[in-house]
Amino acid sequence: MSTIEEKTTEKKLKKEKWVALIFGIVFFLIAIGVIRMGINLISSTNELKEVLTKTEAIVVDCEEDYYYDEDDNIHYTYTVYYEYTVGEEVYKFKRDRGGKRAIGSKSTMYYNPDYPNEMYTESDMTSEVGDGLLSFVLAGLLVLFGVSCIYGSRQAAGKIRNNQQKITV
Repeated sequence: MSTIEEKTTEKKLKKEKWVALIFGIVFFLIAIGVIRMGINLISSTNELKEVLTKTEAIVVDCEEDYYYDEDDNIHYTYTVYYEYTVGEEVYKFKRDRGGKRAIGSKSTMYYNPDYPNEMYTESDMTSEVGDGLLSFVLAGLLVLFGVSCIYGSRQAAGKIRNNQQKITV
């Protein structure tokens, strides 16, 4: 290999080394942000759970709607209307997601005592925690990518050293 080719190869390896190192650091920084987001989601859900009061809500209506997808398959959606009582006052709310519910059936719900019209279902609570836990999985993958980039950077550095040793010998 000529000296010009060796220098060109060395420049490419140095560039690869720094690019891989920068990517590794970026992945680590993003992972830290994702972990923080997951912790915030879980802690805010836990704080909200401490404030909320459990109650039974009764299904007063359930509207069925449907639509066709691009393959002409029919899909049903349901809007469920609930009522619950706080003190002497009756509150109503609806959910546009979920399955069909029988009128008169009961569901466990949670409301904010300071704002009784603020209602949460059990799935609202578990989905927030699930999203928080999912962010930890994503952060783990980002750390894995970061480690592999930094490992690649070290591999490139090793090739540079080997090339320099060959040149001096």
